[in-house]
Formats: sequence, structure tokens, C-alpha cells
Amino acid sequence: MRSPDEATEHLKTIRSLMERATVYRAISAPTALFGGCLAIILSLLLTLRLGHASTTALSSSAWLACWLCALLAVVVFNAVLILRKCRNESQAFLSSGLRHALRATLPPMLAGGMIGITLLLNDPAQVVNTTSLWLTFYGLALLSTTSFSPKSLSILGSLILALGLINFLNFNCPACRETACACDISSAHYTIANILMGVGFGAFHIIYGLYLVISGKKDGIPETETEA
Repeated sequence: MRSPDEATEHLKTIRSLMERATVYRAISAPTALFGGCLAIILSLLLTLRLGHASTTALSSSAWLACWLCALLAVVVFNAVLILRKCRNESQAFLSSGLRHALRATLPPMLAGGMIGITLLLNDPAQVVNTTSLWLTFYGLALLSTTSFSPKSLSILGSLILALGLINFLNFNCPACRETACACDISSAHYTIANILMGVGFGAFHIIYGLYLVISGKKDGIPETETEA
């Protein structure tokens, strides 16, 4: 049996989770569409351009710089949307919901990002594994918001996580098992990496964003058990 104070606090928690789910739905559609389109365009451009780079070192550093700049553009775009929404509703930018989301998503994203970057800089032939790491940890970051985000975001996270893990099993370059990789790293590895980036960060996000726009219905959030 809950005391009146505990019941009131419990109701506040439920309402807070519902509000956060609505906020995430409102800002995730334009961000997903913007980020998805940017990822597909960039993956196509890099496949055409970096495949003709003169050296592997130049290709790896340029490839990495392009995707980091794309990430920065999406982060800035999303921050502008959140800031505009907060101003319209007279709320603080770093709300409790945003802080909660950052605490959940930043650890896996930072871990995957740093491991992938280090792997790529040490061995450009590992660009596909770097991409798989980014997809895997990004999927885990999205899944970490399950308790306070729309159900569709959890589905997106599951698909991206699956893409990253499956690629670890399927990608296999026999020459890379030798002391020196005999294949053309620029044309072979980067083409696969760009396809993965275009699918995981591009196509999946566009489909997700279009679903949010077209469906026009609110996603459910995980039910919270209540006691009398």
C-alpha cells in the first residue's frame, strides 16, 4: 500500500516519462531526416571521391574527418531544434529530461566513437570494423533510452545494433589476415564502410523520420507498474 506522498511522486514520474516521449517524438523526426539525408549524400560522395585518393593514409584521415563533421552538423541541428522548443515553452535548455538522456546515451557513444577512431588511425584496413563498432554502440545508445523514449526509437536502435553485429560476422577479407593486406583498401574497404554508414545512419533514419511524420500517432512508452 503506497502512502499519499509516494503515490503522488509515482504519478509525477509517469507523467514525466510521457512528456519526455512526446518531446523526443517532436524533435526526432526532423533530426532523423536531416541526419539520414546527410549520411546518404556523404556516403555516395566519399565512395566516388575517396576511392581515387592517392594514399591510404590520406583516405583514412579524410574519411574520418568527413564523418566527424557530419556528426557535428547533426548535433548542432538537433541542439537548435531543442533550443527553439525550449524558448517557445519558456523552459531551460538543459532540462531534467535532456540531462537524463545525455547520461544514458553519452557513455556508449563516447566508448564506441573512441574505440573506432583509435582502431582506424592505427590500421586503415579496419575501417569496416570501425563502422561496425560505431553502429553497434550507437544502437546500444538508442536502446538505453527505452524507458523514456518512443517505442519506435527502440526499434531503430535494435535494427542499427543488429546491422553492426551482423557485419562483424559477415565481413571477411582473406587478404587482411595476412601480415600485409593485398587488397585495395581505398576501393574495397571504404566502399563497404560507406554502404554501412549510408544504410545504418542514412536509410534507417530516413525511414524512421518518415514513419514519425506520416503516422501522426503517438508511440507508446513502457508501462510502469502501479500499486494501490
